[in-house]
Amino acid sequence: MAQTLGDTPTGEDGIAIMGSDPEKMDGKLFARNVGKIAAAEQKMKDAKGVHNAAMKEFKKDGGQSAILKMAQRIAKLSATEARQEFEILQHYLALMNVDMGRQLELFASAPAQSEDALKEAAYLDGYRALNEGFDTDENPHSIGTAMSESWLNGHAEAKRENIENFTDDSEEADQDEDAKKPTLEVVQ
Repeated sequence: MAQTLGDTPTGEDGIAIMGSDPEKMDGKLFARNVGKIAAAEQKMKDAKGVHNAAMKEFKKDGGQSAILKMAQRIAKLSATEARQEFEILQHYLALMNVDMGRQLELFASAPAQSEDALKEAAYLDGYRALNEGFDTDENPHSIGTAMSESWLNGHAEAKRENIENFTDDSEEADQDEDAKKPTLEVVQ
């Protein structure tokens, strides 16, 4: 790492080792920033633990985590981008002598869905939204429509289940605590 006087030292990756004004970083500023970083790292660690527990439950309930991750990634793409990915996937599989036939042509145009299927999808979106931390004011459907009502019903159902599960868990915890308490036997 060659440098001249006045150069900002950089690592092999070219990232500056020091900020533009190192003298600005006094002890208090350093401690505050390091504290924020440590707190953010702890939140990430805690969130990772919650995520891992949710994935473990998903697997226990019969889900396939690798497929879910792929579906979540694809869901973020536009229809055109998703179609292109599937075409590339089909090409790669063909290069690997894996015959998928023309299965991916199924993605060329989505069949029309019935109103009931759309309502069910909205219900599930609302259900999932609560578990992802979204509030009812984040309903993506126009107020007063059947889709909006389905979304709100899903959101409300998830909320009821979360409350019931919380109540059941705290009752079990109370029972566990009662079981741990020593009992006194009166002998006469």
